[in-house]
Amino acid sequence: MNEAEINSENSAGSATVSREKGYGPRWLTGWLVMLCDVVLFSSALNCLFRWLSYGHVFDLAALVLSLILALVVYFTAMNSQRIASLSNRALIAVGAVVAWAVLMPVVMRLAGFS
Repeated sequence: MNEAEINSENSAGSATVSREKGYGPRWLTGWLVMLCDVVLFSSALNCLFRWLSYGHVFDLAALVLSLILALVVYFTAMNSQRIASLSNRALIAVGAVVAWAVLMPVVMRLAGFS
């Protein structure tokens, strides 16, 4: 067996192993976590620009809520060394977006939005 045959077997073997390891769920979870983080950071950026433009307290409150949730997702779910489980990372990211959707009207109402 020559070196080209050995290399082709190794590459084919590693491709088979990589499919068996389940890179599909890892890829999907990574995109889900990243999408949730982008939604939260974009909300924080939108609230920052609104607060800088109009100076309303409720925009500042929405900025703080969005930024806290975005940073929680960024530092916990985006880091695979901190939380290794794919399902826990997805749960944190989706839970943060759901919490943002539920808490945003409450926080803004408490800060004076009518």
